[in-house]
Amino acid sequence: MAVQNSKARRHEDMEKLLAEEPPRRRASDELARRGEKTGNSEKVQIVIVILSCVFIAVQISGSLGTGAVLNSVQIIEQEQRRMSLESCVQKFWKIAEVLQNNGPLNDSYNCAGTNLPNVITRVGNDIIVNHPQPQLLGYSKIVVSKNNPVPELIR
Repeated sequence: MAVQNSKARRHEDMEKLLAEEPPRRRASDELARRGEKTGNSEKVQIVIVILSCVFIAVQISGSLGTGAVLNSVQIIEQEQRRMSLESCVQKFWKIAEVLQNNGPLNDSYNCAGTNLPNVITRVGNDIIVNHPQPQLLGYSKIVVSKNNPVPELIR
């Protein structure tokens, strides 16, 4: 009798499964629903890729269009400014060394290209040395001090 009951249960289970929607059909419906979602997400991704390409193209064309060709006179002027700036920064490093060693400052530490001496200010124990005309070198301030012995170049 136990064998008949288990056969009867299996038979009932089989009838229920057959009465339900076939598994293949359920799976294909699920894939179709996923396909609709995938189609929308693919469209969004394509739009994002296109917009990114347009953005990159605009950035590249903008950067290529701004390059100006310099003539030989302009190149020489730029090189002279660069060399003057390097020379001035080296002098400010020497000033920092002199300040750290409590040595005297003299006119030999002035940068070339200016007839004015460096501006020396004392604030408490600190001695601050400023370039008299930093705009000639393309900066608003060039400064070094005893408390901060690293030359600062401020645009």
